[in-house]
Amino acid sequence: MTIALRQIEQIISSSGKPVLNGYIYIGSYGQDPVANPLNLFSDVGLTIPIANPQRTDSLGRPVNDIYIAEQNYSYQLKDQNLASIEGPKDRIAVGGLQFVNLAALRGIIGGYDHQDANLLGYYSAGDGGGGQFYWSASSVATDNGGTVIKPTAVSGAGRWLKEVSARLTILEFGASPTQSAATNSAAINAALAAQRIIRIPAASAPYSFDSTLLYQVGTKLPAGLVGDGWGTCELQYTGTGTAIGPVTPGSLFCPVLTDIKLSKSGAAGASIGINQNLSEFGSVLRAWIKGFFIGQQMGVGATSDAYFNKTEHCLFENNTTHTKVGNGAAVNANVWRDNKRTGGTTGVQQLGGDGNRYLEETAESMTYAYLITGNDNRIAPAYIDATVTNGVTIVGGLYNEVWHPSNAGGTANPITDGGTGTLIDRQRAGLGLQLYGAQFGNAALNQANVLDYFRYTTFTPTLLFGGASTGMTYGTQTGRYTRVGNRVFFEVSITLTAKGSSTGAAQIGGLPFSFNGSSVSGLYVYYYDSLATITGAIGGRANTGDGNFNLAQGGAASHANMSEANFTNTSTLRAFGQFDV
Repeated sequence: MTIALRQIEQIISSSGKPVLNGYIYIGSYGQDPVANPLNLFSDVGLTIPIANPQRTDSLGRPVNDIYIAEQNYSYQLKDQNLASIEGPKDRIAVGGLQFVNLAALRGIIGGYDHQDANLLGYYSAGDGGGGQFYWSASSVATDNGGTVIKPTAVSGAGRWLKEVSARLTILEFGASPTQSAATNSAAINAALAAQRIIRIPAASAPYSFDSTLLYQVGTKLPAGLVGDGWGTCELQYTGTGTAIGPVTPGSLFCPVLTDIKLSKSGAAGASIGINQNLSEFGSVLRAWIKGFFIGQQMGVGATSDAYFNKTEHCLFENNTTHTKVGNGAAVNANVWRDNKRTGGTTGVQQLGGDGNRYLEETAESMTYAYLITGNDNRIAPAYIDATVTNGVTIVGGLYNEVWHPSNAGGTANPITDGGTGTLIDRQRAGLGLQLYGAQFGNAALNQANVLDYFRYTTFTPTLLFGGASTGMTYGTQTGRYTRVGNRVFFEVSITLTAKGSSTGAAQIGGLPFSFNGSSVSGLYVYYYDSLATITGAIGGRANTGDGNFNLAQGGAASHANMSEANFTNTSTLRAFGQFDV
């Protein structure tokens, strides 16, 4: 887009006199502007057409700002009696240019080296796909649809090059929730080829894609995708192959998948494609992965050939998993929920991972459904089939919990405990309660190992704003807790049907015991829906003043307390936490 004339500029002819009440004709470069007029517009977005010719007022100024899509043009000036005053003449634009979309930029050849061009948007102004470009007359770089643009009329050298000073986004390569899966696949891969780590901006709908996203390879060089939070940023795979992989198959790569939801649309069977056993310095953090077949080592940590991989604070939901899922010391505070474990020799190897939750999963045709050597993990499978040789095996870890393992299929070894402080509840199997690694006894004789309180039951949690819940109603309001000695582990599930009129700080209340103010306590929200203005992961800290958990969301440098403004009438929260009494 070029601005030919501004309303405030007085039109002076070559004789030095203003063109009063005259006519301005603007036409194609090198041609008669009267016979070959261009389309004129009065706005930078080229959406408001105006007449050609345009008139001047009594002071010789254009009655409108005049914008054209072309860079170079011809013009002719006539007086109020249509007598020619000047022209036809050609004019070459000098200085910075401005374009409403990428198609307009492709239509223009730069006039000189380092000429600036401001792109207002990829498809339309303000869509997030714009940026600053400059002209390089000698460049023969390959057009990638984002940082290198070859004008349509150029057959050899000459490119518009983007000035890149920050992390690129997929919008700058043409990806959008409104574009096709094929278009988004090509755009995201072009972005990944241009920069090792790219950003996926928040959007109101998923970005669909249908072919493998190809990460750059390299030893200890991370590459991948960083989103704006899994609640507002979703990549949805519609293909049938592998969602993510290295640009060179089988090569070492360091996959990054952070603050994003990656889901599978349509029939099951597509693979996630992240094999962290072939990676170094990769990280899967605060990611929600749903609906995939995970046949590689997903969620692995430090091993001899995977130096500093991390998989933390993630939710794995409705996936079909294979070997060594959740294998590693750097696998902490994740939730695996409603997954199916099948095939291979090992379902889960923690190898030191701590604080993970395995909830309502099924297992079949495996040597081990769960092989745990980490600490403070909770395993609550829905069903373990008779085709599984070993159901839940604890090897050397501390204070793990096994809840309701089903032996309905006749598994030969449903529970094998070799850990310390393991708590096992076999109520579903009708076998009662068994406690390992601690003792009942006389406090005076065996102080360190006395267990003086154990209970597992339900409670009714509440959501409060400013300590109140006036007019609030619930569709779901359930909680359950386990108290072992002075430590309470709890889970809550809340869905609103009306958030009511109370205002103020958001809290989870209704907990069954009061806090011990000297202990370390916390709450983690592993799933939420229909919240508002969420910028990061959600957690909670104990407020010893009123016995509630204050809710807060993560930010770049610190947390921000949540309030009623972050909730709607249909909000859902699911969380787990712990505290001392």
